[in-house]
Amino acid sequence: MLPVHILGELAKPVSLSCRLFGNIFGEDTLIVVFVSATALLLKGVPVAARGTAHGGHSRALHDAPDADEHRAGADFSPPRDRCTST
Repeated sequence: MLPVHILGELAKPVSLSCRLFGNIFGEDTLIVVFVSATALLLKGVPVAARGTAHGGHSRALHDAPDADEHRAGADFSPPRDRCTST
């Protein structure tokens, strides 16, 4: 009986280590699954319906001039009003 008891005492830390690893890995896997499922569900929803997905800056980032155009010397000044005479 003593060898069985010693074997059980040695196997307990190994068993607990495997359970701990499984719990941590399972939690990470579930987080990835939930985030992926949410991304797939929201993929078909328009950005306006999702709220401020980019912190409210999505329009400003979309309208920003490209660096290549800026380097090329493109004129980004607003158009002048043609109705007034100056």
